[in-house]
Amino acid sequence: LNDVPFILAKMNRISNETNSTDPSKKDDNSSQPAVIVAGNDSIKLMAESIGINNMSEEACRELANDLTFAIKSILLDAQKYCRKSRRKMLNPSDIDYALKIRSFEPIYGFYSNDQIPFRCSTMTGGNGGGRCVFYVDDQMLDLNEVISLNNSSIRLPNDFVIDAHWLAIEGVQPSVPENPQLVSRDIQKQEAIEGASVKSKEKIGLPIQKTNIGENLVKLKNLVPHDLSMEQQFYFKEITEACVGADEQKRTEALNSLSIDPGLHQLLPRFILFITEGVRLNIVQLNMAILIYLMRMAKALIENKSIYLEKYLHELLPSIFSCLLSKQLCARPDYDNHYALREFSALLVGQVLKAYGSTLTFLQSRIINVYVSAIKSEKSLFSTLFGAIVGLAELGDDQIFESVVLGMVKPIGEKISQVLDGNILPNEKLAAERVKLELIKIISKIFASKSTEIESNYLNEKFGSFIGQLIFLEINKTKNQSTKAKNQEIDKEPKRQANEVNMSKSSSGQSEDCEKLLTAASGIGLVMELKSQLRGSGLNELKLWPGVKITFFSSVVICMFVKWLRKRKIQIPRENLILVDTESKLSIKILYGSVTGKSKYFAEDFAKACSARGITQTSVTNLKDYDPEDNLLNEISPDNILVIFVSTYTDGAAPENASWFYKFVTEMCHDFRYEKASLKGLNYSVCGLGNSLYEDNFNKVAKELDKAFSILQATRVAPLYCCDENTIKSKHSSLEGDYDFWKNNFFEKVDHLKKEEQNPEEKPEEKPETKYEDTSDGEDNQSQSDEYVSDVDDDLNNNEDSAKVKKSNGVLDMEDLGTVIKKVKEKKISSEPKEMITPLLRKSLEKQGYKLIGSHSGVKLCRWTKSMLRGRGGCYKHTFYGIESHRCMETTPSLACANKCVFCWRHHTNPVGTEWKWKMDDPELIFETALKNQYSMINEFKGVPGVKKERIEEALNVKHCALSLVGEPIMYPEINRFIDLLHSKKISSFLVTNAQFPEAMRNLKPVTQLYVSVDAPTKESLKRIDRPLFKDYWQRYLDSLRVLNEKRQRTVYRLTLVKGWNTEEIEQYASLISLGKPDFIEIKGVTYCGESNASTLTMQNVPWYNEILGFVNQMQEKLAHEYEITCEHQHSNCLLLSHKKFKINNEWYTFIDYEKFHELVKDYGENGTQFTSLDYIAKTPSWALFGSKEAGFDPVEERHMRKKKKDISGC
Repeated sequence: LNDVPFILAKMNRISNETNSTDPSKKDDNSSQPAVIVAGNDSIKLMAESIGINNMSEEACRELANDLTFAIKSILLDAQKYCRKSRRKMLNPSDIDYALKIRSFEPIYGFYSNDQIPFRCSTMTGGNGGGRCVFYVDDQMLDLNEVISLNNSSIRLPNDFVIDAHWLAIEGVQPSVPENPQLVSRDIQKQEAIEGASVKSKEKIGLPIQKTNIGENLVKLKNLVPHDLSMEQQFYFKEITEACVGADEQKRTEALNSLSIDPGLHQLLPRFILFITEGVRLNIVQLNMAILIYLMRMAKALIENKSIYLEKYLHELLPSIFSCLLSKQLCARPDYDNHYALREFSALLVGQVLKAYGSTLTFLQSRIINVYVSAIKSEKSLFSTLFGAIVGLAELGDDQIFESVVLGMVKPIGEKISQVLDGNILPNEKLAAERVKLELIKIISKIFASKSTEIESNYLNEKFGSFIGQLIFLEINKTKNQSTKAKNQEIDKEPKRQANEVNMSKSSSGQSEDCEKLLTAASGIGLVMELKSQLRGSGLNELKLWPGVKITFFSSVVICMFVKWLRKRKIQIPRENLILVDTESKLSIKILYGSVTGKSKYFAEDFAKACSARGITQTSVTNLKDYDPEDNLLNEISPDNILVIFVSTYTDGAAPENASWFYKFVTEMCHDFRYEKASLKGLNYSVCGLGNSLYEDNFNKVAKELDKAFSILQATRVAPLYCCDENTIKSKHSSLEGDYDFWKNNFFEKVDHLKKEEQNPEEKPEEKPETKYEDTSDGEDNQSQSDEYVSDVDDDLNNNEDSAKVKKSNGVLDMEDLGTVIKKVKEKKISSEPKEMITPLLRKSLEKQGYKLIGSHSGVKLCRWTKSMLRGRGGCYKHTFYGIESHRCMETTPSLACANKCVFCWRHHTNPVGTEWKWKMDDPELIFETALKNQYSMINEFKGVPGVKKERIEEALNVKHCALSLVGEPIMYPEINRFIDLLHSKKISSFLVTNAQFPEAMRNLKPVTQLYVSVDAPTKESLKRIDRPLFKDYWQRYLDSLRVLNEKRQRTVYRLTLVKGWNTEEIEQYASLISLGKPDFIEIKGVTYCGESNASTLTMQNVPWYNEILGFVNQMQEKLAHEYEITCEHQHSNCLLLSHKKFKINNEWYTFIDYEKFHELVKDYGENGTQFTSLDYIAKTPSWALFGSKEAGFDPVEERHMRKKKKDISGC
């Protein structure tokens, strides 16, 4: 019964067939109405449409009886509504009400207040088969009747002329040289080449200076004063400020003035100077936005047909070449699209050559020499190569490109191949990729235009195997597309000729009347233009124009009639109409619900994209500030679209700021107080943000919201799309890529809707859209949502091959199997490992001070490193184990993690994953770059007040490495090689793992000290605190602790106490300690890193030092005195429990003999000699012991106290 409209139509046909049977075959009870019966064939067809095949006759018969009963019940209820309404004829609304009382969705698109006069026609012959077709007569409108409605003739207002002139002072135009007559372009050209002749000076009224030397006259160029009038100074100031300002409307007006104003020849030197100086300064400052504005100014001046730029090309062209060939134009070359600026600059050079190349014969050769020098230079970066190649292509002569570039393609291709395969910075790889694509596009276009066939071997020999093979594939692709376009054009030609014949027939009898109408429409357009000009003074000024109001109000009739003409496809010549551009009436309200701020970021970016497309009525609102109970029904409007960006939080819950909105909408579709069509007419689209690693809860909130809106009959403008933060499974490589895909799809749908509104008769066939049913949650519902999203991808990314592969009832045709296998193979071949760090993630981490390495690693200075450089004390590792904090490098070879801990001090800006599927950098590259970045950051402290010079020198020789920056370092597949590199340089290793990769821990080589984060003692609390991605997280947790017990070197449990979360279950902690038997237990309070949307922690969750001490004392009692409190570091809110085996002769040995460790690990690597944690111990100094007066602060250091105590009232 979910397809009631289809069933009703089927039953109607069956009823007609029943009524049309032979009367002789009816029974005696002929007075009774014919019984509606659903045939077995119909039931089988319905079953096969939903994938149920081979249904038995008995089952079909039972279903037919049930269906017959259901249809009869609906029709009987509809008759009751009809009788109660005192009508004799059924309306569609009667059927709707009958369906509503049974909680079914009503039929769409058949509502009418009036009785529709249906007519019936029988189809005969061909495929008609005698079927009945019902139709409605269209009311025909006579053109003469419409025109005769207006008895009086339409009077047109008088025409007007607007002359351009210089500004006047107090109503009088000053007769000064700075306010001259217009000088033609020919005279400017003659003056530039020959100097001002006597004839030209007489023509423009300039004095002639003569010097008699015999009978000859010496021609002297008149001295032109450099002073500008006040009007010119004001004009120059306004134009330049508008061109580089923030107001896009003013910039457009200023550029338009520069491109058409005929009186700019005196201001031209100043404009050129403004452009050249601006380019020189902003290239140094890497301000790409200003460079774009300056190039747009240059384009406007080049397009001005009234000025001659030949005298200034020696200043203008170097500025354009700077924007085209500079090594770097922006601060973030891997993120900002500086290639668009280079392409635009290349276009300007081409325009200059086209305009002045015939006059200046040397111009073309000089431009080509500049490009060739840039390509041949060994110092040129790929960004410069890109500009030179694009510039040569924009000259418009393929012969030039062939003679100059083709011979250098092979070495360029080899250089590109080395860069793409090597460990180079991402921005250089991106530039190399752009050069490769540009070469392939241009060269393939040149060869595709030739009639001769090009063989692959020839291209490989000429351009190298790397570029040659790609060019060969692109040539074949271009030729195939060209052939396909020609075939389509041939197929369309007969149809186009037939349409032209029909159009000429339909408009031939009305040409005279159309001409009158269009003349009137032109007058109306003129009045509308006058109205816009008089907005400042009000509409009352329109009284000055006779007959304007009558003409203005008659425009309504004109507009209605033009619509009627369009509907009947009567051509309207554009030249007879005045077109007025208006802003889009579309309004978009953007709502976002965010945990980490990404939904907010995309919502604001989407608002900017809407403004760029002319949709100015946009607003961005936090769902926390949006009350759906008061506002949601008010959003129902044909010109309004509701766009929702929402992420999914822990266990599939909505973000805190979106929880009320989510609860209200999802409950609204089940609330009996709201009708099922409560949101009918609401236009909406949902974009979900999530991570597919959380399989069951991936974008659950977005899916449920979309489902609820669909049940409430809201109109989905663009399909739901689930953006994936997991770069491995993301369909477009990253969260940003998925968002861009959805955004483009959204605007395509909006443009499509606009076209349908403008041309309703040209609507294409609508594809069936997946609708949610009002069912409970379950696996079927989840799979339906996932299939729906994938259908969107296939629908928007279809190509020629996929269009040929069609499914029928879920069955794939045998002849299409080869195409499918081929596509799968191509997809596997083309799939390459993706980079872990996306552009958005890179931007976020760099903002936090990370120095990123390659595609998945990073290094960052610890605050204790900075502190010890000043001699203000070291970290707790300095107190517990004797490291030198200023010589410690904090790094990680893997930014990804398998947990999302509530106390994560990076606010979940790092990626997550359960296994390594990203592109992998070599450990040598990570190690060398990490040291380089560490030393670079240390060198920045030279000369800083308070920093000790000797500490700087010591810090430039790293001795310790803390693999605990962020993420899970043990996920890196080459972690053992990286550890070997550390030990080969005598750098100790302190590795921290989150106890989710037991096998990686088992295969780990000996490290100086191995940490395991023990954040919770029970399965439930671990899930609540660490929020792990693995489903078997608890078993992995326990296995990791058992593996730790097998290690011979120093092992540590790290407990991070979060007040109110994990400070109560001491007995369970004790049982976990007995499982892993670590050498040391570090217990520290959580570090509050500021407010974050990703965490609800506050200063109230930070325990006091006394509370941590009390916890440690209780822990010591539970461990049967196997461990004792050894050290403390009050400043870090941290204490150390040590195993009693490190207490030798009543003295503690928690410090590390680092030289001894390196000797042992070297012997282990060469001979396989095992060693234990007791083999490289050192005595703990008295100041580091628990209970000392120093409280863990090294007396060599100088304690620095705050002048103003920090407010910790939140504790």
